[in-house]
Amino acid sequence: MKTFAFSCTSAIIFVLLFLFLMIFKNIVTIDIFTIITKELIAPIIGTFLITFFSVLIATPAGIITGIFISEYSNGRLKEIFIFIFKMLSSFPSILFGLFGFILILFCNKIFGTHLKTCFLISSLSLSLLILPYIVHATIVGLYQIEDTVRTLPLTLGAKKYQAIFKVYIKEAFPLINSGVALAIGRAAEDTAVIMLTGAAAYAGLPSSLFSPFEALPFFIFYSSQENVTGENIKIIYLAALIIVLISSFFIILSRKQWKK
Repeated sequence: MKTFAFSCTSAIIFVLLFLFLMIFKNIVTIDIFTIITKELIAPIIGTFLITFFSVLIATPAGIITGIFISEYSNGRLKEIFIFIFKMLSSFPSILFGLFGFILILFCNKIFGTHLKTCFLISSLSLSLLILPYIVHATIVGLYQIEDTVRTLPLTLGAKKYQAIFKVYIKEAFPLINSGVALAIGRAAEDTAVIMLTGAAAYAGLPSSLFSPFEALPFFIFYSSQENVTGENIKIIYLAALIIVLISSFFIILSRKQWKK
C-alpha cells in the first residue's frame, strides 16, 4: 500500500514538474512586462475585479448562513442544511454558469428587462460557487469553540447574538478566514461560470456592472481556440502561470490560517 501511494505521489509530482518546465521554457524567451501591459492587463484586472465582487457577496452571506446552521438549527434541520451545502460544493461549476444564464432569461421574460450576460451576473453566479466553502469554514470554526468560551458570555448576561458576534466569531476567525482565502483561489481560476454569464473576448475592462469583461481563465480558453502556435502559445502559458500563482497563494494562505 505504501509503495502504491508513493508511486502515485511521485507520478503527480513528475507531471507538475513537467508542466512547470514547459511553462518556464515558453515564457523565458519573451518580454513578460510588455506582454502583460499590452495583452494581459485587462484580463488580469478583470480577474481581480470579478473575484473581489464575488467574494464580497459570498462572504457575509456564507458567514451568516454558517452561523444560522451552527447556532440556530438543530437535529434533522441542521443535517439537511449541511447536506445541501455539501452537495453544492460537489456540483460542477458549469451548473452555476447555467444558473446565471437561466437567471438572465427569467428576468427578461418575467420582468421584461433587457438583461444580457454581464459582470453582475458573473459575480452572483461565482458567489454561489464559492458560498459552500465559506459556510463550511464558518460551521467548523464555530463547532471547535470550547464549551467554556461558549458559556462564559452567556453567564455574564450577554444575549445569544451578542455572544456570537463579539466572542464566537473572533474565536472562529482563523478558520473562517481560511475558507475565504480558499474561496478566492477557487473564484480566480474558474472558467465555466464566467464563460456562460459575462466574460467576452476582447471586451476590455468592464465599464459598468452590466457590461461584459475579460478574465484570465476565459482569455486562456478563447486564445487556445484561435491559435496555439508561435508567440500566442507563450502568452497562454504566461496567463496560465499567473492564474496558478494567484490560486496557489490563496490556497497556501488558507492552509496557514487553518493551522492557526
